Amino acid sequence: MDEQSKFSRKLISSVKEKLAQLYFN
Repeated sequence: MDEQSKFSRKLISSVKEKLAQLYFN
């Protein structure tokens, strides 16, 4: 896996986490 897709995958998962916190808190 190249750096670009590693980075975007990490970015997407952190964004999802933040959204989940917003909705469930």
